[in-house]
Amino acid sequence: MSKEPKLLSDTGSIESDEEGRSISRRQFLKTAGVIAGGVAASSFLAACTSSKEEEPEMMEEKAPAQMASQMFKGERIVLQGWGDGTDYRQIWGDQFEEETGAKLDFISGYTSQSIAKIKATASNPEIDVSFFDAIGGVVLGKEGLLDTLDLSQLPNALGVHPKFIVAGGKALGFGFYCNTLLHQSEVVTTAPTSYAEMWNPEYQGKTTYPFIEWTDGLKWIIACALAQGEDAFTISDATWDKIAELKENQHSIHTNQEATAELFKSGEIVFGFSQPGMWREWIQKGYPIVNDYNIEEGFFAEGATVALVKGHKAPTELCYDFINRVLAPDVQKAFAERNWWSPVNPD
Repeated sequence: MSKEPKLLSDTGSIESDEEGRSISRRQFLKTAGVIAGGVAASSFLAACTSSKEEEPEMMEEKAPAQMASQMFKGERIVLQGWGDGTDYRQIWGDQFEEETGAKLDFISGYTSQSIAKIKATASNPEIDVSFFDAIGGVVLGKEGLLDTLDLSQLPNALGVHPKFIVAGGKALGFGFYCNTLLHQSEVVTTAPTSYAEMWNPEYQGKTTYPFIEWTDGLKWIIACALAQGEDAFTISDATWDKIAELKENQHSIHTNQEATAELFKSGEIVFGFSQPGMWREWIQKGYPIVNDYNIEEGFFAEGATVALVKGHKAPTELCYDFINRVLAPDVQKAFAERNWWSPVNPD
């Protein structure tokens, strides 16, 4: 009988740990230290444990009425988020433009890019609303670069579980995903049960890992530490040396999902660490890619959040209408189906 999969979500709040402990060596954390501390073993579920004194109240009585059609014609709202923006437009963006009259402009950027851009343009913001992993809300919220969201102006926030209100309401979750191992089932016939399998000599030249500038890459570093019996905040020089040994097993970094999926299909890649939903399209086509959850050290949970940038140029009412649409149950459902995420609305 297989054991119950373990979710890495019980390591405490990143708001208390992110400055208290550090990971040694190789300048890795000179640029990523705060983020690495945050993503450690389920950054999202940890990040959502903000202090009660900051937690915004949920008030129904002030919820705004539906906007009049085209009332923001000629206005513009700038969103920064993952990918090329196609999903956002298809799920709700096109309808948003049609109903409000506003133009939705999209800037592509993963979490660390969003954090960097919002910091760099703080005196003259170029982004109105941003999507990023939960750690983005914590980091930027602490620096005063995000507005605290007035949940009374977001009717759909009433359905969001309180654990997904990040950094005292600086960001709100609209879905969450996981990171774990995956394997090519035609070649690797026994599913891996530990991150220690990344060092298996049978996988020499046949493994793939995430881009290190993604939070996925930081969780991969943490997974390597967990495999060596260390915790997420005390990665030793010995573990960094073990990580260096993985170069022998590495085939490539998976920045191109389509190309990597074909390499899995052909057997050139047989093992890796990633987001399960990244491979949905090819798994549904029958590619022999299997995501692994019965991992001894546990798998990671990470949240997708939405935030309002302080000093945003788009009208506040328009921004709230946009964010409210992101939190809608049907939008969460669509994201879950397209990306194999989980919704944050328990209903």
